[in-house]
Amino acid sequence: MAANEEAKELLLSIVDNIIVGVCMVDIDSTDRSITIQYMNDGFFRMIRTSRAEAQILLHNVRLSIVPEDMAIFEQGIDDCLADNGAVDIEIRTVTLHGNLRWLKIRGNLFARNGNINSVCCVILDDTEKKTINEEFRNQNESMKRMLESDIFVDINLQTGNCSVRHDIAGKEFVLHDYSKKLQRYVYSEDRVAFFDTLETASKHMVTKTLELRLHIPLDEARKNEPDSRKNWRWYRAEIMSIFNEDGYISHILGRLTDIDAEKTAELLEIQKSQDELYIESEKEEKAPAKKRVRKKAKAESEASQVTEEKPKRTRKRKTKAETETKTETKTEGQEAEVKDTVQKKETEEPEDDRGSADQEPV
Repeated sequence: MAANEEAKELLLSIVDNIIVGVCMVDIDSTDRSITIQYMNDGFFRMIRTSRAEAQILLHNVRLSIVPEDMAIFEQGIDDCLADNGAVDIEIRTVTLHGNLRWLKIRGNLFARNGNINSVCCVILDDTEKKTINEEFRNQNESMKRMLESDIFVDINLQTGNCSVRHDIAGKEFVLHDYSKKLQRYVYSEDRVAFFDTLETASKHMVTKTLELRLHIPLDEARKNEPDSRKNWRWYRAEIMSIFNEDGYISHILGRLTDIDAEKTAELLEIQKSQDELYIESEKEEKAPAKKRVRKKAKAESEASQVTEEKPKRTRKRKTKAETETKTETKTEGQEAEVKDTVQKKETEEPEDDRGSADQEPV
């Protein structure tokens, strides 16, 4: 008995800690409600979420499922509720942080008690595998488009050769040591962006689109004159890294689409808009200049009027000065008369004094 108990405890410990989801779910067949009776700790480690945080998702299972996959989930419930029912589905769920996660669910009917159906399930996180498959699918589609394009570029990183195939012209040429020789076929202003993209694509998985001017030589005559202005055309380049069987990047593929006509029209439209803005700005600058000229002319006119009025003001000042001089002269005359009167009185007063003195003794 002790051995059996130890075996059960060991089994429960394994189930609880294995990094997959192991759960027991009750499904009510009347309202199709879901109640999770048991979920092991390994499930929360697998989805990198604590049990407390994941309770929100566990109590609202349907709310965490992507709406486009809800039909698959409901069909899985129908399969479980059937006699000897089993389920094997893949659905997408949304994490608490808003990320997308692929879950693979396998389970079967364990017991039935009235309307309650107990289902045991195993849940696997299939996100990484799905992401890789999606990348490979996108890569295959891109390669297919490139192979069907008019101009196809293949850079072999191991040999350093670059082959360019032009299907419409039926021409193909190979450049050895592409890192040096390819520069003369890329317009000088676009070289930095183009070769930076190639450098990144040779080290990391890259799928990038850029627009640049290239010279694609279709014959030997044009091949020797890449600097001629007529040979530069706008292309849309779709660049993608390709892995080999060992997991290393071995090739860089490129698809070139001629967009010279639409790009030239776009640049002309931009130039036209810039010219219109320049004309408007010129008008705005000229308008204040005209105002300044008018203001300056008005100021000069007022200044000339002031200059003409200045002599009149001088004459008025002279008249005032003469008036002051006359007033001063008149004042001086009056003072002289007063002095004469005072002197006369002073000469008369001593005689009166003497007469009175002579009379007192008598």
